[in-house]
Amino acid sequence: MATLSALVSGLEAELERLGYKDSTLVWYRDCGRRMQKFFAAGGVEEFSLDAAMAWVDDACGFVVKEQAGTLKPTDVYLFRGRSDAGGLRGPRGAPCC
Repeated sequence: MATLSALVSGLEAELERLGYKDSTLVWYRDCGRRMQKFFAAGGVEEFSLDAAMAWVDDACGFVVKEQAGTLKPTDVYLFRGRSDAGGLRGPRGAPCC
């Protein structure tokens, strides 16, 4: 398995190579930092689907919503950003969770 930091660095390099805009790169960097912080808090160094899903679930109750059949189209924008209050925000600042 690869370390999360190696995957995040590799993704950033690939996005730069593909010519992604700076604003998009900033979004991915922030997302990567949040994921790394969550993994580190759990003592996880290597990427795994289980750890990533735990991060998604922790951020927005994704698994519970999926199991209950209550996921909304806006939930796919889970990691667009957070409000000052810590709540997750979707496109144009709309709450997603």
